[in-house]
Amino acid sequence: DTKVIGTGIFRSDKALFLMHSTKLDRTQKRQSIRCKCEIYAQMYIVQQGEKIEYDKVETAPGYKCLLEDISEDGAMIRIGGKGKANVRIKIQFEINGALVVMHGIIRAVEWNSQIGQSRIHFECTHIEKGMRNSVLAFVYNVIPPEQKEIHQAIEQASSEENQVQEETSTEENVQKENSSQ
Repeated sequence: DTKVIGTGIFRSDKALFLMHSTKLDRTQKRQSIRCKCEIYAQMYIVQQGEKIEYDKVETAPGYKCLLEDISEDGAMIRIGGKGKANVRIKIQFEINGALVVMHGIIRAVEWNSQIGQSRIHFECTHIEKGMRNSVLAFVYNVIPPEQKEIHQAIEQASSEENQVQEETSTEENVQKENSSQ
């Protein structure tokens, strides 16, 4: 719990300047919001050296899997059997009636030998813009309202900072032009 005292740039990244706080709760580790789900999907292994066709939709059945949470940057996938990290995969599924194809890499695997299943931490490296919008629409319609408000406040602060920077840049350019004449 703290108070935002300003916005700016730190190491060429957008930043919020905060007052010191005695209480810190970490709620979101990722850049994008993930939400819980139960979406059945098909998973395809992308062979090393194989030319990747991002817009290709698979018609043959792949490995059955279950998406347990999702964002536009990745997902938590449950599969039967033991998964392996650093493998390129493609997942294909429907979300709200729209087909989504995500390409990426398995970053980590949690193996549960008692039930013979793995939880795969999937990082998406490519998703088409329309499909990303379908995922975002799903995520923002499912997340709790308080999380939605926090994320929107951060986005608004960032956009206001961009607007201030653009105005400052324009004013500096006008001043330079006037002084050179």
